[in-house]
Amino acid sequence: AAAAVVLRFDWPALRTDVWRFTTELRRRGGGGGGGGAADEGGAPTAVGVGHCTVHTVATLLDNYAYLIVDGATRRAGVVDPVDPDLVLRALRDVSDRHYDSAPLELEAILTTHKHWDHAGGNVELRRKCPSVTRVYGGVQDAVAGMTHPVVDGDVVRIGSLRIRAMHTPC
Repeated sequence: AAAAVVLRFDWPALRTDVWRFTTELRRRGGGGGGGGAADEGGAPTAVGVGHCTVHTVATLLDNYAYLIVDGATRRAGVVDPVDPDLVLRALRDVSDRHYDSAPLELEAILTTHKHWDHAGGNVELRRKCPSVTRVYGGVQDAVAGMTHPVVDGDVVRIGSLRIRAMHTPC
């Protein structure tokens, strides 16, 4: 049976929830730009519910990607992987720091919207990481590398986690 945890991410407005999450991390002293999966000062860079944990990955100067990890299955997805090399390095770092170096299998990309600073790494990450078999994005958004368009109410799976797409027009 699927896990009871249901995360709600909005397409294309996941960026609003991500902004709130990032703001909370910064309020607690975490965050920053261009870094990786963990803040050097030891500030919190992840939040969890049940066996689902979301880890921040600082990208560019002012953006974040997010690793969503199902701790029960060790499967993961990434939201807005603009920098594939940084995401892969962060995946290894998260594995080492939080999962006793157990390998995490990156299986999906979730893209909030088509702008290059969010979707710009989709095609390259999929090429570099053959375990990524699905690239999700809004049906009306021409997301780079999209293999699975989603509409309001669709459910996406990462391991045993279920993530519901919610269309929230800007």
